[in-house]
Amino acid sequence: MILAAVKRCRFFAKSVMTYQNEPADHLMLLWKGRARYFFETPNAKKLILRCIIAGDIFGGAALVSRASTYLVSTEAVRDSVVLVWDGPTIRALARRFPELFENALFLGADYISWFVAAHAALTSKTAQERLAHVLLELATRELANSANMRLVV
Repeated sequence: MILAAVKRCRFFAKSVMTYQNEPADHLMLLWKGRARYFFETPNAKKLILRCIIAGDIFGGAALVSRASTYLVSTEAVRDSVVLVWDGPTIRALARRFPELFENALFLGADYISWFVAAHAALTSKTAQERLAHVLLELATRELANSANMRLVV
């Protein structure tokens, strides 16, 4: 039922999938590929944030009935396939399947943990230590993603 309500979209590498400050009216799940969040500063600097791997959702604000905007932009790093639900549809599904809200809250807590760790690292670690941490995190996520893909196939 959840997959029957989805729209499948393809994005080429470097395509922007959501735009910062635009209405947050779609929840998306990265099905295949790789993406990342970025934030544009008022002086037009592009701050690269967290990586998004297959299985991650973005646009979670669409689960909330109160109108809001995307806090950051999302772009495809590789050619990607994204599953897209519009806001009213995903909210109706989440009311019927509360596990959707629970999963979104879990991911939200994970993002907050990432932000706190990133902020702490910026204020207390050297550049070399921060780079080592990022590389380790990327390798760990890639290994986990590869293991999950093998289980699905």
